Amino acid sequence: MIPALGNAAAAIHDKVQRFERSAERVARSPRPDLVAETVEQMTAQHAVAASVAVVKTADAMVGTLFDVVA
Repeated sequence: MIPALGNAAAAIHDKVQRFERSAERVARSPRPDLVAETVEQMTAQHAVAASVAVVKTADAMVGTLFDVVA
């Protein structure tokens, strides 16, 4: 596997788990810190979006490489 894809996939997995842990804290706590949890969730969301952009870029680069080789 291309290292960038592996790193991006791991980052996506990590940030989705981070988002889910934050959502669980909000759901389980009688008085959650909504500001901190919103920041946590938005940070995770943006990190996932950045990792998806890495995946798309790596995919485009591999496609270009195949076009050049073929």
